[in-house]
Amino acid sequence: MDDLENDWLKSATATADQEDDPVKWTEAAHNEILARNIWVQDGATLDQAYYDRAVPLVTQQVGLAGLRLARYLNDVFGSTQCPYAK
Repeated sequence: MDDLENDWLKSATATADQEDDPVKWTEAAHNEILARNIWVQDGATLDQAYYDRAVPLVTQQVGLAGLRLARYLNDVFGSTQCPYAK
């Protein structure tokens, strides 16, 4: 996963991401990533071309997940109030 640290983490996509709504994360991943670029029909061949197309998208999603989790944990542990207090 060196490509995440050395390349992707410094990309415009990584530095621009500020979305904190998990529903929007899911919708974007489904609509923009999976549905158009990774999903295949039953019985389709997963060849080198598929792998070459899918790996950068999966890397991006893993990277975004890590950044978003880090932001969430920083918010939670940086706060003096419990976000779930009733």
